Amino acid sequence: RVLGLSGGVWASTVGREVLAYLRAAEGDGKDLPRVANKPSRYLKTETVKLCVAAAERNGALINALERAGDRGAFRLAGDLYRLAGMAWVERCAAVVAFLQQDLRERQAESAATNVHTDDDRAEAIAALAKLASEAGSLKAIDAQIETAKRVKDTNPAVELSTIHRSKGLEFDVVFVCGVAEEVLPHKRAEDAEEERRLFYVAVTRARHEVILSAGGPPSEF
Repeated sequence: RVLGLSGGVWASTVGREVLAYLRAAEGDGKDLPRVANKPSRYLKTETVKLCVAAAERNGALINALERAGDRGAFRLAGDLYRLAGMAWVERCAAVVAFLQQDLRERQAESAATNVHTDDDRAEAIAALAKLASEAGSLKAIDAQIETAKRVKDTNPAVELSTIHRSKGLEFDVVFVCGVAEEVLPHKRAEDAEEERRLFYVAVTRARHEVILSAGGPPSEF
């Protein structure tokens, strides 16, 4: 169970983006505005919403995009058409390519403005697309989401959480993963003491036992 996300990993930002593409490839555009410009297609959000509304009336998302009279919408229609023609595993790989291209574009922009982007996002995209590929279909993913939603907060389950989200909570046993160099403290951290306080929060979530895992050179902590 993912702490704070009733749909499990599919309710995360990256999970929603992967699903938005996969659903749109099968004609369901309700979440298409989330990824219409990932990567950039210079497409106005209002144009996407109008196309989605038109598709809901006539059931033809790609056709609605093609008829929008917008170059970005036409490009998106072509991308969705290609996705729709792919086998499931190939389609999931193509979704990874779209979202990672968007990430590279944002990294290039942030480098020009000296603003950091999330280095872990590429791994998250690949991991969620791999889960989708293994699921085999949207129907199977939707079943996973419904199962995750039925797991009540009071039911016994392994809770997955970031350190920040776990503040104020306690568990009998806590596993702190990634206590390694460049992860905790993070390689871009400007305040080592703040990172140390964050680590303290993690280990003090445990009532009885805490297990630390590095997965690489151990952290100085």
